[in-house]
Amino acid sequence: MSASFAIFFQLIFVFIVCIVLAIIGCLITYFVSKKTKRKRKLLFVFLAPFVGLFTLYFCALLGSIIVSGIKNIDIGIGDSWYVPISQKCELHFIDITDQGFISKNNEVVISEIVNIEQINDVFIGSTLDKKYFKYNENSNSLTYFKSKDELAKILNTKINLKNVFDFYIEKRNEIAGTWLIIVGIISLAISIGSVFILRMVVMNFVFINIFIRRL
Repeated sequence: MSASFAIFFQLIFVFIVCIVLAIIGCLITYFVSKKTKRKRKLLFVFLAPFVGLFTLYFCALLGSIIVSGIKNIDIGIGDSWYVPISQKCELHFIDITDQGFISKNNEVVISEIVNIEQINDVFIGSTLDKKYFKYNENSNSLTYFKSKDELAKILNTKINLKNVFDFYIEKRNEIAGTWLIIVGIISLAISIGSVFILRMVVMNFVFINIFIRRL
């Protein structure tokens, strides 16, 4: 699923959530609130989920796109994911997350990776067909091994392979985790601010009376 389709379905989901929250909020407000400014309160409660959640969504999306451009990572939406794992190499996933591939200068070096570990400029791991590999980024040399023990013997160290997608998440958080948290906090603050402004407009502005009288 492309990013545009993913965004489309996410917007539909957000819209459905807004409808549900708006209906529940209006019912509670109708039976709990006093008659004073009840129509204004109902209007605010109905509009608040749409303003708040859509503002949160689009701010978070925009922030993710900005972080993606700065840090060279995916935006977290769609059917492809990627993250830089060194100055020259990137780890990619397309459609599925249980196997990835490493590219260098936009050329695939190793595909069908299911487990991986990084030791400085060397990448080791296993592939879908249960082959073990050692790839040296600097020398651009790739060697395959029949077993994990054979690979460990060559490296003369203990091997701690990780699931390739877990490795991706770890790298992504390491590179952009703080940035994405900041984006989330700013998006939430803007969302709350937009709801607060909506409340001031609906509850206090005189021109709202024109609309309310028609309800």
